[in-house]
Amino acid sequence: MEEVVFTTRDRQGGTGDTPGSVVEAVRDNWFQTRCDSLNENDFIPVGKGGVENESGVHALGTLGSTYHADAKTAVAWAAQTVVSLNTAIAPATDNGFIYIVTKAGTTSTTEPTWLTEEGAVIMDGNVEFTAVEKIKTPGTQEILGLKNNVAANGSDADDAAGNFVKISVFAEVPITASAGKNELLKRVSYRYV
Repeated sequence: MEEVVFTTRDRQGGTGDTPGSVVEAVRDNWFQTRCDSLNENDFIPVGKGGVENESGVHALGTLGSTYHADAKTAVAWAAQTVVSLNTAIAPATDNGFIYIVTKAGTTSTTEPTWLTEEGAVIMDGNVEFTAVEKIKTPGTQEILGLKNNVAANGSDADDAAGNFVKISVFAEVPITASAGKNELLKRVSYRYV
C-alpha cells in the first residue's frame, strides 16, 4: 500500500462545508494527528485543510521492518537432501535472504552460489529455489502487508512493524463550537499496488 494518508471527512466524503450539512470538526480541522511509527513529535491538523496544513491530510508511514514468516525457521542447507515444495532454506553463510523451494527434489553435493536478488531463481541439483529477502522495510508513505508470524497476543508485533502504522489522534474543540453532533469519518486512504 502506497501513498498512505489520514484525514477526516463528512459522511458524504466532503470537507464539511456543504451548505445544510456543515460538519465543523472537518471544516475547521479540529482533529490533530501524529504518526508515532515515524517518531513524529508534532501534531498536524487534518480535515478540510488550511493555513497550518494546506492539504488537510497527514502522510503516514513507518520506520519499522517486517520479517518474512519463514525467516526465523528456515532450515539450514544440507548436501544431497530431499526437500519439499515451499520449504524455506537458509544458506550456510547468512546473506540476508532465505530460499523457498519452488520445485521439490534433492540438493547437490555442494552448496550453490546463492543469488541475492528478490525473486531470483537458483538451481541446486534438481531443486529450484526462489530468493526472498528475510527483512523488508517499506518506502516513504508505504505499508507492506506481508505474511509474518506475529503471535496471537501481539507480543512480537515488532517483527511485523513494516505492516502497520501507529498514530495518535485527538480533537481540539474550540470554545466557539456549535452544540450538537459532528457526524464524520476518520479515514485512512492508500493506493494498492
